[in-house]
Amino acid sequence: MSSGETIKQKIKEQWNNFVQGTKRNNEVVVALSTFVMAVFTVALFIATRALWKSGERHSERSLRAYVFPTEIKVENFKTSTPVVAFVEVKNSGQTPAYNFICQAKMTAGEFPQTDFSVSEEAGLPAPILAPVIRLGSLRVVIVF
Repeated sequence: MSSGETIKQKIKEQWNNFVQGTKRNNEVVVALSTFVMAVFTVALFIATRALWKSGERHSERSLRAYVFPTEIKVENFKTSTPVVAFVEVKNSGQTPAYNFICQAKMTAGEFPQTDFSVSEEAGLPAPILAPVIRLGSLRVVIVF
C-alpha cells in the first residue's frame, strides 16, 4: 500500500468516526447548533437595530435646517449718532426653517469684556418673528 492510499484511508476513517460520533450524540449536536443559531440571531438583531438608529440620526442631520449669521456689522462708533448693528441671518439646508424667531442684544462695556451673561433685569429685546423664508437671508437691525 502506498503512502497516498494510507493517507486517504486515514482520512476516511476519521470521517467515519466523526459521522458515528455525531449520530451517537445527536441530541447534543442539535442543542449546541440551536444555541449557536440563537446567539447569532440576537447579535444580528442588535446590529440591525443599531444600523436602523444610525440611519435615522443621519436622516435628521441631513434634513435639518441650518440658520446662522453670515454677516455682522456695527457702525457709528465714536459719533453722536446712535450705534447701529446689522446682523444677516442665512436660512439654508434641504428643509429650511419656517417661522423662526431671531433675538439679538447689543451691550456696551469695558474692553476686554469677560462676562457675556445677560441679567434678568435687562431682559431680551422683543423677538423678531421672521416671515416664512424659504431660502435666503433675513437682515436684523439693532439700534443702541
